[in-house]
Amino acid sequence: MKKTLGLALLSLGILTLGCSDGGSRATTILALTPNVIAGEALYGEYCSSSCHGVDGAGQGTGEDDLRAAFAMDTDEAILQVVIDGRPRTAMAPFEDLTDQQLADIFGYVKSLVGDQ
Repeated sequence: MKKTLGLALLSLGILTLGCSDGGSRATTILALTPNVIAGEALYGEYCSSSCHGVDGAGQGTGEDDLRAAFAMDTDEAILQVVIDGRPRTAMAPFEDLTDQQLADIFGYVKSLVGDQ
């Protein structure tokens, strides 16, 4: 009986591993402490020149204005777009960046747009 119960609990733990509600990558990244200085450098390299501009106001298409995005959505939803990209747009996923690098960029962008 004890062995069966132990195996059942172990199986349940394996099945639920990675399936918890708070287990999304965006949630994990938001829990990290951003380095805004590193984020500024990464933003300059990956985000500002072709899309979002130096100040986050975008290049005139509206979709690339970060202030508007932060005013309309949650941090987690916005970060999920950064992680996954937007299909059929110029917003590609940032698959090669680490969680800390994404936290740094996100922290820098939050400093640009302020509290929305």
